[in-house]
Amino acid sequence: MILSPTKSTWALLSLLRFMLATIVFIGHLWVIVELPVELEIIKNFGPKAAVLGFLFISGLSIGYSYQRNAKGYFYRRFLRVYPLYFGAVIFTLIIQLFLDDPIETLRRTFYPSGILTSFSNILFLQGWVAISMPYNGPLWSLSIEVFFYALVPFLSRLSSKILILLVATSLGVFAFFSIGQYLYGWLALLFAWSWLIGFLFITRKPSFLGLFFLLLGVLAAWLNKRIMPEYWSWLTFLATILLVWVSFQNLRISEKLQKVFNYLGELSYPLYVFHMPLFILFYYLGFKGAYSLILLLFIVIIPLNYLLDHWLKKIFWIPFLNFLKLYATRLRSNYNDNILKRLRGE
Repeated sequence: MILSPTKSTWALLSLLRFMLATIVFIGHLWVIVELPVELEIIKNFGPKAAVLGFLFISGLSIGYSYQRNAKGYFYRRFLRVYPLYFGAVIFTLIIQLFLDDPIETLRRTFYPSGILTSFSNILFLQGWVAISMPYNGPLWSLSIEVFFYALVPFLSRLSSKILILLVATSLGVFAFFSIGQYLYGWLALLFAWSWLIGFLFITRKPSFLGLFFLLLGVLAAWLNKRIMPEYWSWLTFLATILLVWVSFQNLRISEKLQKVFNYLGELSYPLYVFHMPLFILFYYLGFKGAYSLILLLFIVIIPLNYLLDHWLKKIFWIPFLNFLKLYATRLRSNYNDNILKRLRGE
């Protein structure tokens, strides 16, 4: 039986995304300032393990979205991902332009990216032909997600056996190799298995083999300290699997709680793409306490999310995309008319 999510399922997955985003930004905050003991514990759940969780949930949700309604799939994906992403890249460019460089924090020195690197990041090409912008390193995982978004129409036509073969290949690489380098799609190969398993579970009947690979992934996260050095990384991914399973158990959550969870899930994306340049900016301005940086992060993210993902999307991105669609339709119509005229000898 193919998994069938409910509104409560999506609400729980939204809450889970927010929890994973929290692990990520606290893990990266450790690079900037000293963490108190309680935040140090959260950091040890591992930012990259949280990314694995994100990818697993992404494979589930994208597979369901495409399976339910393939029409307008790329339009929906663009509007969900690019307005906030583009805003984060532009914001990072502004930060690195006006701040003194390099920026020295507790455990890392940040250097501004060059023109080609910055332009590549705008087009999601980090990890393929360029590195992520140093002021916003977490953007590396967005290129992986967008890569698989683009492949969804192709992947949906593949048999389960071929998808499982792809999972096994990626997981084998993840288990025995390190990150090593950040170009030529190596990161996509390393982390593909988590996204693909999520896609498999929602678009095909859940199988023992899929569960087996998930558990192998937990084992690999535990054993491969070159990729997942944090002590509790394996537990983060295991907990993600269990919480995803719980979310599909026909639980009923009140509508009010659904709204709260969904809003937290909505914040998880801007938290992910903006937290690093914001932390660098706040640190530069003299804020050195972990909790003060987190408080400032939320103070900025909440209105920024509304500005970029609601207001600007409504007044610019949606009209812009609709204009492009209309223009493409007219070009296609003119092309077809010209072909017909040539066939008629006109």
